Amino acid sequence: MKRFSCNDNEVFFENTVCLATEEKLGFIPEVLDLCAITPATDKLYRTQHRKLGDRRFRKCANYQHQQVCNWMVAEADPEPFCLACRLNKVIPDLSKPENRTYWREIEQNKRRLIYTLLALGLPLVDRNQDPEFGLAFAFLADATQPAEFYDESAGGNPIMTGHNRGLITINIAEADPRYREQMRMNMNESYRTLIGHFRHEVGHYYWYRLIFNNYCHAEFVQLFGDETIDYQNTLQQYYTNGPAFNWWESFISAYASSHPWEDWAECWAHYLHIIDTLETAQNSRLLGAGSLLGSVVRRDRPLPASMLELPIKAILDTWVDLSIAMNNINRSIGLGDFYPFVISPRVMKKLEFIHRIVSEQRSANATASTVLPIETG
Repeated sequence: MKRFSCNDNEVFFENTVCLATEEKLGFIPEVLDLCAITPATDKLYRTQHRKLGDRRFRKCANYQHQQVCNWMVAEADPEPFCLACRLNKVIPDLSKPENRTYWREIEQNKRRLIYTLLALGLPLVDRNQDPEFGLAFAFLADATQPAEFYDESAGGNPIMTGHNRGLITINIAEADPRYREQMRMNMNESYRTLIGHFRHEVGHYYWYRLIFNNYCHAEFVQLFGDETIDYQNTLQQYYTNGPAFNWWESFISAYASSHPWEDWAECWAHYLHIIDTLETAQNSRLLGAGSLLGSVVRRDRPLPASMLELPIKAILDTWVDLSIAMNNINRSIGLGDFYPFVISPRVMKKLEFIHRIVSEQRSANATASTVLPIETG
């Protein structure tokens, strides 16, 4: 995440008001920037961003009416929702007060995901543009459902937890730290976060978007394995017998060893973890002025896009140095490790594959501009 400012005062990605100047703020996805907004009419706003000129914007409907968003919509855009909120297919039942709190937390993490995808230039194709595999989100609170969602993929083949043909399902209880920690312990995970769920599940969406029936599928099989092996059976074996003794030699996490699809999604999630955290560290001056990442910084594009010019080894070398330092800092105040994972040579090859695929997609951005109908449930 980049650093944002309002008249030389630091503001943060989730802010709606600059505490120093009391100016209202709105995030403009076209320029990936959080800007001070001033009224132009009753519902329209202007910014002083140098790239936007006299263009006018209105607040996303979820900003204006629900206070769970801070993104803006261009005046000429007929849709009421911003680029992130228009991907929602189902939102929680807001008649239950706690659901609004959970929803706000979920939306904040979802927007962080969308920010990184936009910064990398990845395609965001919604259900209206691609009814079969378009991206959409369903945020559910149903006590009758298992905590770990399971869905069927195209053709009746079982695929990923929380994903069905581009529809990503999130149990809103994951926004409750107590529930999430209990699930982390139950699943024997070293790491469980909302942003991690989003990054993992969107990895399944990008498997269909970028790998399925694509020229690079054979290389995927070589690196991750044959995804046509029975998903239910291999997952059951994983939960019954646990991962192989030496799983860390080939996988980023134990769960990644359960099936090639999960291996891909886990590596995809970690790739986004690394890219976003390194952007934050660079913009927070934690890497030093002479860092390798600093050498590719450009004013005309976000740092994640610039990082695509670097070899994956250079990125991971920087990441290892940062994560070791952060692990030691956390231990100094009695917290668990910031990044409790090991990137083996085999995992590095998988991340290199993802890095190359993302780089190739940068010039083929297919970001959708249509909206999905909103349901409550």
